[in-house]
Amino acid sequence: MVRERLTKEDEENIDIILNPYPLATENTLNEIDASNDPEVRNKLVGDLSVILSNYAAVLNPKVQEKFPKLVSLLRDKEIYNSGAFMLSDACRHIEDVQNAFRALGVFELLDFAIDHYKATTSLVYSLCMENKSNTEHFLEKYYNKERDEDNALIQSVRDQSF
Repeated sequence: MVRERLTKEDEENIDIILNPYPLATENTLNEIDASNDPEVRNKLVGDLSVILSNYAAVLNPKVQEKFPKLVSLLRDKEIYNSGAFMLSDACRHIEDVQNAFRALGVFELLDFAIDHYKATTSLVYSLCMENKSNTEHFLEKYYNKERDEDNALIQSVRDQSF
């Protein structure tokens, strides 16, 4: 039996089957861009959260190429909360991802308004836990005692010892 050589298309299909995260991330981002319905867009961001809560996905270099687009979702106030929770899920306890998000300006996009406070504090917690540099950055530039002193997540960030 003579085995035929795999074509480039065969190799691409095998790669998609074995590593679906880049395609799933890209397709979901495209669907978010294509929709004008906030409810649909928030559901799609929730789908991204499921994808990116997997270490294999968030550590994939092809998925990491999408980080700027993922962080930029915070600019859209209709999907800010779901975007903040998605980024929170993606970077929790992964220092390289926490640092990548910081380098992309995630802290500058934080919205502490009452409508977004819960999602924002979840994201701050995930960005800062076990990350001394991000914690110091947050406390120096964004922490507000009056606003944040009663928030358990923010107090956990403050109380870390490195």
